[in-house]
Amino acid sequence: MFKKHTGITPREYYINYKISKLKEKLLDTNLSVAQAFAACNLEYNGHSARVFKEKTGSSPSAYRRLMGKREVGGPSIYGKQD
Repeated sequence: MFKKHTGITPREYYINYKISKLKEKLLDTNLSVAQAFAACNLEYNGHSARVFKEKTGSSPSAYRRLMGKREVGGPSIYGKQD
């Protein structure tokens, strides 16, 4: 039912949500990368960094350097929009 309405599984939604929050912490705070992960209740390790890179195209530290500012008006990462 969830996937039918959103186009993604609940697990994928959760991962996208966590990545979204982590991106905010990386761009809007002076926290270290490890502290940003911890603030999102994520462990900073090889697996979590790899998932972040798969979703964003860059490592957490590279994402912070490349973006340099907060994203505005991008498409929803939570699935289909009404």
